[in-house]
Amino acid sequence: MSRSLLTIKGAPDVLIGRCSKYTTIEGDSKALDDSTRSAIEDMQKTWSSQGKRVILLARKTIVKEQIKSLPTSSQFEEEVMHHARSDLTLVGIVGIVDPPRDEIPSVISILRGAGIRIFMVRIKLAEETHHTHVLAGHWRLCPHGTSNRN
Repeated sequence: MSRSLLTIKGAPDVLIGRCSKYTTIEGDSKALDDSTRSAIEDMQKTWSSQGKRVILLARKTIVKEQIKSLPTSSQFEEEVMHHARSDLTLVGIVGIVDPPRDEIPSVISILRGAGIRIFMVRIKLAEETHHTHVLAGHWRLCPHGTSNRN
């Protein structure tokens, strides 16, 4: 029986509910219990509060016969997305530090000097709102990362 490995990355708050198992450090799969789920969610909140972008990694093995469409067809993506909705195995969670480029503050200063108003718009998780405020404060878009309502 031929199998395909579906790999997924995305927002932890979306994907963790689709996971029924997790991969241990030894590489084994275990049932994702409430205690482990809570520990992952706590880790995500901690990292987000530190201004990190957090991504959950998951996988699922699919028997090739479960996918009826060819990869070039329009139904292929729908079939893959259907399989990605449940029974995923959590592989890991990643906290990414993406520091702003050194020239951003001077570019913002030049733009403001030219009368251009700058806004950061993100529609995401509550935890990511803090991430946006950390960046806004670092870039001096608004004082100390507070919201700018000009």
